[in-house]
Amino acid sequence: MTPFRLICKIGTPMQLGNHPLHLDGLLYWLAESYTDKPIAVLDAVLAKQDGIYKASALASAPSPLEIVTYRSTRHPTCWEWNEWDMPLSLKSIVQKGGQYRARLTDYHAHVCSQVVFFGVGDIAKIKAIMATCNGLGRNSNQGMGEITSFEIEPMAQDY
Repeated sequence: MTPFRLICKIGTPMQLGNHPLHLDGLLYWLAESYTDKPIAVLDAVLAKQDGIYKASALASAPSPLEIVTYRSTRHPTCWEWNEWDMPLSLKSIVQKGGQYRARLTDYHAHVCSQVVFFGVGDIAKIKAIMATCNGLGRNSNQGMGEITSFEIEPMAQDY
């Protein structure tokens, strides 16, 4: 197991949740999509100390001439969309109110060109798992927090 730094280049604003995004949580989420035993995958790719994975939380890593900015993004959402239960006897759908009303939800987003994680583990296996990741944070399936590229650098010591 080797200490490493994982740098992700981000192409779109990231919507972070209420809790920090940790590398072990991200790898767990990615491993869960292709195996029934994601904990076994984490045990194989990350080192542990006192039962805790050696993986850091996400940190912004802008270049010296950049700043991290904070902005608001808006996505269409409708939490009660029931298109399959629409009665066939109705000739129109009321869109100014009720369950079919168009809704826009505001989200807070961070704009940063790159983020960094630190950890100790098997670099080749982590690189293979990270290759399946499209984005970081909430609403990554809608294009937020898009990872344009990433690189893993071995480090001399564990940070």
